[in-house]
Amino acid sequence: PDHLRIPARTAKAVSLLLTRLSKISRIGDRAVISSMLPWIEHSDLCIRTAAIRAVCEVAQRGDHRVTQAVLGRLRDPVARGSAMEAAVEALPQIVICADPAILAHMSALLKDLSTTVRYAALWALPSVVLKGDENAIRMDLA
Repeated sequence: PDHLRIPARTAKAVSLLLTRLSKISRIGDRAVISSMLPWIEHSDLCIRTAAIRAVCEVAQRGDHRVTQAVLGRLRDPVARGSAMEAAVEALPQIVICADPAILAHMSALLKDLSTTVRYAALWALPSVVLKGDENAIRMDLA
């Protein structure tokens, strides 16, 4: 929530709060997940990163809302920034490999005009495909 305008000195406190909340919440708790998701879009890089890591601790594998939010961070403006890294690291925890919707999303990212987005997609691809998947190999080489 950018409209909250959190000062830099409190960004660490928000990050810590998100992390602690993820540790005490039940897996799949929809209310907690809903409260964490907006932080993934926050303007502060540290908060975005903490939110990605926290929500993936609470989400169940295959949770569409969380998957879409994390995939969206592959477009993070900071190349190889911690939010993009957190998204790539989180994907194996939350995606169901070879999900056609995720593969279509990844295919679109691989064709993006931005080299940063293509790089992130290429980096994340092994997390969402099955080893030896011919379609993924063709998608990668296209």
